[in-house]
Amino acid sequence: MENDYVIENVGWFADWSLTDDYMEQQCRFFENYVRFLQENGFTTRIILNPNEKANHNSEIRVSDLTSQGLQFFKYGIIRWRKKLDRAKDREKVIYDFKFINKKLEEFNSINKEQ
Repeated sequence: MENDYVIENVGWFADWSLTDDYMEQQCRFFENYVRFLQENGFTTRIILNPNEKANHNSEIRVSDLTSQGLQFFKYGIIRWRKKLDRAKDREKVIYDFKFINKKLEEFNSINKEQ
């Protein structure tokens, strides 16, 4: 794929990591959003198997996402990431599926209108 590039790599956050806990949070967040994308049919392949854990080498590429998946990544996942980055209680945000499900509803509603 000509425009295939890495959208996010967990290892990128290692430079910012002050603690092991921070990196563990980044891995769990990656696992949660990748599984959300997979469960909603936004991926072109299985990025993480059900019991597979993310690590510093885990990444998501443009080619891993359907065209709808890439649009949703930009619409919902980036907002979830921003919420995580601003959060005082990061653990709560990592598992805030209510937030991302709401973004999915909004995304689907916008796409139906078009």
